[in-house]
Amino acid sequence: MGAMADFASVSQDAWPHVLAAVRLAGVAIDIGECDQGIQWHACVRGLARVELGYCPQDPGRELVVYAPTLRFWRRPLSMGRLFGDVRRAVLAAGGTLD
Repeated sequence: MGAMADFASVSQDAWPHVLAAVRLAGVAIDIGECDQGIQWHACVRGLARVELGYCPQDPGRELVVYAPTLRFWRRPLSMGRLFGDVRRAVLAAGGTLD
């Protein structure tokens, strides 16, 4: 079905600020597993959920905000708001979108 994803560049110094900015936006974060060098976090608000992956070994694309399109199709308003809030939090913490 596909996926919605945004990639960003985030320095290791700014990474903790990204997590704080996401929490400040009213989004709960569940720390997930490290998979192939990527630390995954689930960003959840209500029934909406997006994944936030951080990989400092991938310069220029260290951060990904990701969700399957089926989630957007099932909950378009809440998913759109959550995805946008997480994206804005990344930018507010010093991230730059690719």
